[in-house]
Amino acid sequence: MDITTNLVPVTATQYAKRYESYSYFEDSRRHVSLYILPNGDILDCRFPKDVKHIGITDMIYGNFAKVRELDKQNELRLDTSALNKYNVKEISLKSVQDALIRNTGVCARNPQHSKEVLMLHEFLSDDDLLVHDLGYVKFLIMGRGDLHITLPNRSINGKYAKGMQLDTIKDIASLCGAHNVEDIIEEQRRESARVSRILENLAPELKR
Repeated sequence: MDITTNLVPVTATQYAKRYESYSYFEDSRRHVSLYILPNGDILDCRFPKDVKHIGITDMIYGNFAKVRELDKQNELRLDTSALNKYNVKEISLKSVQDALIRNTGVCARNPQHSKEVLMLHEFLSDDDLLVHDLGYVKFLIMGRGDLHITLPNRSINGKYAKGMQLDTIKDIASLCGAHNVEDIIEEQRRESARVSRILENLAPELKR
């Protein structure tokens, strides 16, 4: 997917003003699709083009070298990607997933890691790659107040949800009328901790 200004971050305050301007566009208020960067800024997956989370993912990884070169002040954090660590040249969503799996110490070719590989394939869905690779938070509201978030898992590539990201989650959730935000964050943390425990309990001799 070609690069668009969807990749230009806005602050939570700027997004709030945009959201309020959607007053006559009910679908845009009921369906909120964002990535929240580590500094608390926002990539809006629906503005100016409605590309959804997977569109932003394709946009970044499909133009990785170009976006990385352009990323001087936008805090997209492409320099922290596992792709750089393993010097991946042929970039695809699968190659990102493979690099992240390798980064955990799990070996996809080791039959003794089959359960962990399956778990990670499910955990590292295409539209969650930016979360665990670059430390973004995925933020989705479908319908009034139905909030879904995905927090980065530290065991994947050392990323975790920063205070500024959590502040933005709470601010935008409140703006959109989402409820039980603290409970949703805590549920996400529990799931992330479960995955981390599995990875940390791999026998050292089975790791690469």
